[in-house]
Amino acid sequence: MTERPWRPASVPPAAVDLLQFALWRSADLQPEDLLRALALVPAARAEVDQLGPGCCSPPEQRG
Repeated sequence: MTERPWRPASVPPAAVDLLQFALWRSADLQPEDLLRALALVPAARAEVDQLGPGCCSPPEQRG
């Protein structure tokens, strides 16, 4: 995976990034690799859920 401009090189990819990359490359992956990637869905969902309140709420409701 290429580096993301918003993430320092020392920070590993997020589960969302890994899952997106695996789905993008799914035609080239073995079935067991796809199953491993799908195991990241709960972690990716948790990452997105953490972003929700900060991105989608009015400033007065942010914690």
